[in-house]
Amino acid sequence: MAHDPKEPTGGGFAPVPAHAWYGLALLTLIYACHWLDRTVISLIIEPVRQEFGLTDAQIGLLTGLAYGTSFALAGLPFGYLIDRVNRRRLLAVVAAFWSTMTAVAGLAQNFTTLLATRALLGAAEAGGTPAAMAIISDMFPPRLRSTAVGILYVGT
Repeated sequence: MAHDPKEPTGGGFAPVPAHAWYGLALLTLIYACHWLDRTVISLIIEPVRQEFGLTDAQIGLLTGLAYGTSFALAGLPFGYLIDRVNRRRLLAVVAAFWSTMTAVAGLAQNFTTLLATRALLGAAEAGGTPAAMAIISDMFPPRLRSTAVGILYVGT
């Protein structure tokens, strides 16, 4: 195994700073919100169906296609951005935007508004996981990255 120049020699490893673990805790909470925002519609779908008189096709659009398509389409541009801008700021912006879309969805008065907020939510959340992974790679040495990613996924 090749020696990583960032790791000390002599068998010991430099400790990871406390702020990295704090940052990971924040990323995990953000990831938990990401997961909840994505799935909350499935938890409340029957009351939403009754309130708006939705068909099965409209339910399918809300719970899958609107979110999933925009999430997939926004993934590549976010991947490009994450490598070129401040990752922490980008994550803060997309988290604020997806949280706003979740709140707006809660205030929706019709199917069209709800559908639009689900699509915008999906687009914004496409930047969440890639940004978190990049931030983790900035904060943790290679020997601890898989552990950090595993902790991040506890958010779900």
